Amino acid sequence: MPTEHAVRKVLVKLKNKLIGDNEDSMLQQEGLERASLNGLDEVCSNPNGFFRKTLDNDLAPWLKHEKPSAWLKLLIVPSCDPQDQAEDWAHAAGHQVLGAPQRHELIHADFVIPDLNGKGLLVIPRLEHWFIRQRHGLHMIRSLLAQLATLERHCLICCNVWAWRFLVKAVGADLMLPSPQTLSATDAQHLQAWFEEIAVDDVGKRITFRLAKSGYDVLASDDNGKLHNTHLQQLAARSEGIPWVAANLWRASLNARRSSEDDLPERARRATGGDERTLWITDVNDSRLPQGHEDRSLLALHALLIHESLTAEELDAVLPATGEPDVIPALVAAGIVERDAHLLRVRAIAYPAIRQALRSAGFPSGRL
Repeated sequence: MPTEHAVRKVLVKLKNKLIGDNEDSMLQQEGLERASLNGLDEVCSNPNGFFRKTLDNDLAPWLKHEKPSAWLKLLIVPSCDPQDQAEDWAHAAGHQVLGAPQRHELIHADFVIPDLNGKGLLVIPRLEHWFIRQRHGLHMIRSLLAQLATLERHCLICCNVWAWRFLVKAVGADLMLPSPQTLSATDAQHLQAWFEEIAVDDVGKRITFRLAKSGYDVLASDDNGKLHNTHLQQLAARSEGIPWVAANLWRASLNARRSSEDDLPERARRATGGDERTLWITDVNDSRLPQGHEDRSLLALHALLIHESLTAEELDAVLPATGEPDVIPALVAAGIVERDAHLLRVRAIAYPAIRQALRSAGFPSGRL
């Protein structure tokens, strides 16, 4: 589906260039502005329900065994998790969390790993925070893996998918940890159920989500639950089945009318006659890398995905010295990288395009 989506975009651009855009859209883009709904923003940016329910259901049988066949479980987590949901889940459930050292402690070996033995579940929420990709940045992860290999205690280890690919190559992590598992992909039916739950605005009005191009209700389905159109299927595919990526793409696509609903074109008025509140869905364009600096940009983005987040100084330390100017300000301006205090990370909404760009350029992809 992502390939189909890309091909369609190319064909539409080619058609518009050759014969112009003659398609009669129900609403023009110029009449729309991004919808402002605080409740929707909060829910869309924090899809904890997907993650917590999966962990609760999948780990319960394993935790019941006092002496399981395997003490360790390795969960590979999709990239750009904005909320550190594994750690939130562990704290909420009362499990012990092993905090990671600061990155400067990794380089100077100033951190002592505490005793990992004990009772109950031990959770390591971000294995990618236990190393830094430079000459002296792998000692701590090697020491941690050696201790985990002999641990006789339930332990859940979560790792970024890009970091896992690197750790397998750099320190042979797959030789000391069990075979990785990952979350089931979020499909169109999951998205429909979730968006139905949050389809209420700040004053309690039911929201209908319609495509600005055609006016179709994207959540509508028949008596058998089959969706009437493929928009959510395309959204699930474009987001690689990652719930927080899908949530960010969905939120960015929602628009409201600038003017009164009374000014709607006749076709749109007929389509929305029974709606309490209508939000219009438009295309979300992929962000573009800084022109002429694509190679340096991809190196920086690959490093950020491996480490999940880095300061500007740490990012400079893990990148090869090429003599090129700093591309981070341009990546931030393009909406590809975000600053969280002093940390830099890839934005969830930009992840699908960046992942495809890295794969096309031959970088090792974040795939199991």
